[in-house]
Amino acid sequence: MVIAVNQDPRAASVRISAHAHPTEVVDRVKEALANLIPAGQALLAGAIETTAVDGDYGNKIHVLSLALKSARQVDAFLQTLKERIPDDHKQLIRQHFGSFFNPVSKTLFLRFHKQLALQRQLRISQYDDIVHASIKFTSYTGKATAGGEGTNILKFLLDHGILA
Repeated sequence: MVIAVNQDPRAASVRISAHAHPTEVVDRVKEALANLIPAGQALLAGAIETTAVDGDYGNKIHVLSLALKSARQVDAFLQTLKERIPDDHKQLIRQHFGSFFNPVSKTLFLRFHKQLALQRQLRISQYDDIVHASIKFTSYTGKATAGGEGTNILKFLLDHGILA
C-alpha cells in the first residue's frame, strides 16, 4: 500500500519570451527580457535564444526566449516578481487568477508590458506588445480536482508575496 503525502507546491521552471517586430531593435527587446532576470543572474542574458520567423509581407520577426530551470534561478525570478509588480497588479492577478492559471499544466501565465519591462517595471498587460512569462509548478496535493491544485498554487503565490 502506497500512502500519498501532500507536498507544498513549488515553482519548478520559468520560461520568458517576447517578439521583436521589424520596427523594433532586437537588442532592446533582449534587454527587456533580461530585466526580468535578477541582477545576480546577468550571465543568463547571454542565454536568450533567438529565432527568426517570417511575418506578414515577408518581414522578419525575432522570437526571443529564455528558460530558467535551476531552483536558484527560479527563486530569484520569483523574488523579482515580488519586488517589481505593484500591489494593484498583484491584486488584479489574484482577482482574475482563473484567467492566468492553467490547472491542467500547473502553469501561471503572465503578460508584462514590454516597454515598461525595458525600464525594469513589471505591469500586467493584455496588449500585443508584451513579454510573456510562464511559471510551471510541481506538487502533489492528494486531490484529483484541478480546483484543489489552483487553491494550493494561489496560496503559494500569496505566501511568497507575489500576489496581494
